[in-house]
Amino acid sequence: MHPSLNYLKRHFRKNVISINDMDIELSSITYTPEQILVSSELVNKINNAIALLPSRCKLIFKLAKEDGFKYNEIAQLLNISVKTIDNQMSIAIKKIAATINFDLEKKNINNF
Repeated sequence: MHPSLNYLKRHFRKNVISINDMDIELSSITYTPEQILVSSELVNKINNAIALLPSRCKLIFKLAKEDGFKYNEIAQLLNISVKTIDNQMSIAIKKIAATINFDLEKKNINNF
């Protein structure tokens, strides 16, 4: 064997470690009751914000986000343009975000 290969073989050996010899700590994801409550409150706020959307906007939002339709599928289904779908989705997201922000700001003001 060539001397340089012997050198590499001696100095760059891979150490093999058995998985049984490794200290592995698996941590599970656990949520505190407070985190669960905050998550469910946020979901409720989002659902309430969706319910407040204008009917056509709500329909388009639900078809896209809940039912998983693509914009071009919704456009064909409702006989409207993809641009209209895009505009309605933008309106829906802005209104939902504004409603949630308003509710969260109100809650933070009451906590101080």
